[in-house]
Amino acid sequence: MPLALTLHLEPAQRLRVRVHQTEDPAWRRLHQIADAVAPELAILWATVFNEVRDAIPEAALRDALASANPLLVEDVLAPLWHRLGEAQAQRLLPPHVRETVQRAAEVMVPTTEAMLGVSIDASFNVVVPETLTAIDQYVGTQIRGITDLTLQNVRQVIRNGFSEGRSLMQMMRDLEAFVGLTPRQTQAVEALRQRLTDQGLSRAQVQQRVQEASQRALRQRVESVVRTESITMSSMGQDLLWQRAVADGLLDVNRFRRFWLVAGNPCPKICARIPGMNPEGVRLGEPFSTPAGQIMYPSAHPMCRCAVTARVA
Repeated sequence: MPLALTLHLEPAQRLRVRVHQTEDPAWRRLHQIADAVAPELAILWATVFNEVRDAIPEAALRDALASANPLLVEDVLAPLWHRLGEAQAQRLLPPHVRETVQRAAEVMVPTTEAMLGVSIDASFNVVVPETLTAIDQYVGTQIRGITDLTLQNVRQVIRNGFSEGRSLMQMMRDLEAFVGLTPRQTQAVEALRQRLTDQGLSRAQVQQRVQEASQRALRQRVESVVRTESITMSSMGQDLLWQRAVADGLLDVNRFRRFWLVAGNPCPKICARIPGMNPEGVRLGEPFSTPAGQIMYPSAHPMCRCAVTARVA
């Protein structure tokens, strides 16, 4: 039976939605929510990375490189990332997280009703002040992780450039091309550069191929961030729905167990091992033991497509 569910984006802002029953497994519904927000997240992160690349001040970067002091080069790029990349993400990401959490909670209401044997009232609230705190914490952690990896890669590019004696112009092009990539991606592009050089291609040909490879790597980087974020957001929505059910007295947390559901194309080193590491499941609010450490819910690693299911004892 369709259910009307009231959610909050802010304490004083209401949005009425109608949830429809579906025969799809719950994890498929969560994947649909994740996939729906993916295009918007892709635009967000591609814009962030490209705006930082485009805004690199060439004169200041040239002077820093000419000094042969890696710290001065980093002093040019790190504030730029914080001012543009980090600030843009802090402004644009939270609304996407709130909306995805909301939608994930919506689609999981029928499953939760069936599992608990209760009817959830139309005034059931999912996004409330304490939920917004959790969302803000997630956003902050996610952005810090991307910032740390981005600046780590910048440092690697600077070190490689100076140690290998690249020209000032080559290093400028490298820094502009590699902002946004992970250190592993940069290593792969650098290996390509060496292979092309060994094959006797001209410097211009090598640089062109390297720039093309960097653009492909950036698209892959954006896809990895988006797929990971979207699954985490949808999983968060499901988990917060259950927490609200506890708060409203609809769910007995002592009888409730969560189980890791391996879905999609699982990583054999991490995801495939998690169910066996938690054979009895875990309580609500208790993290899963995983090869990657303690994790509350998916994603367990970049590009993870797993989900969580639950049972009432």
